[in-house]
Amino acid sequence: MEILATRKCTPTSIKFLKGFLLAKRPFSSEGNILQRGWRLVESRRVAERPVYRVGDDRPIYIPREALKYPDYPYGDPTVFKQSSRGLYGGAVKQFGNRISESKHKIRRTWMPNIIRKSLWSEALNRLVRMRLTAKVYRTISKEGGLDRYLLKDKPARVKELGPFGWRLRYDVLKALEKGAPVEKAAVPSVPQFEGEIGGKQVSVHCTRGKLLHLLYPLERLEQESLGNQTFTRRKFREMYYKFDVKQVLEKLNEYEYDLNSLHGGAAE
Repeated sequence: MEILATRKCTPTSIKFLKGFLLAKRPFSSEGNILQRGWRLVESRRVAERPVYRVGDDRPIYIPREALKYPDYPYGDPTVFKQSSRGLYGGAVKQFGNRISESKHKIRRTWMPNIIRKSLWSEALNRLVRMRLTAKVYRTISKEGGLDRYLLKDKPARVKELGPFGWRLRYDVLKALEKGAPVEKAAVPSVPQFEGEIGGKQVSVHCTRGKLLHLLYPLERLEQESLGNQTFTRRKFREMYYKFDVKQVLEKLNEYEYDLNSLHGGAAE
């Protein structure tokens, strides 16, 4: 307000000063950072692989093995190269200054918030251990899983994947192609166990993991009835990690589980 006291104010100057005081500086610069990340992705120079056809001259170098994965359209990163070994979503290392009250500048860097997670893939039927940023992890949760995140074909998503995500996407697509429904000529499944349980002949096609999944709620009820209210799935795994399929079936039969409901069932 010292400006208003030292100089004559006109309606125009008051209007300008009011707009200047009410102007708000954006708190977040995330949009600019993302634009810089995309600029680094799009500006990469990717070498084109020659396509050989029948009748062409024999090349000087011939690889011993065929490529396992197709080439990533945007190539390997030239800046922040560790992003090629995880899902970083185009995030890169940022540089800037820490300015003190005396206007003294100290050079510093900002690293992306990188975490390590084991995410479940429905197509691969296993956990995939990876490094990824917290933002990508939130996006995967919103998309509904790792497979949905990888299979989205928007241009921005392809830029986010990077070489690691591109190869993982290819593995998921191949697994979905192999797991597509086939016709009646399919090979019959092999029983996981055939033998006698509780005086009955049993032929079970369920895996050990599926049987343990069925056993856990029964064992938990048993432990709670004995007064153990802190029985968790971790303790359950520690208790049964040495059990084979036959021992798990015997435990299910001990808890009076209907083995006929399993694929293959029990025969008299």
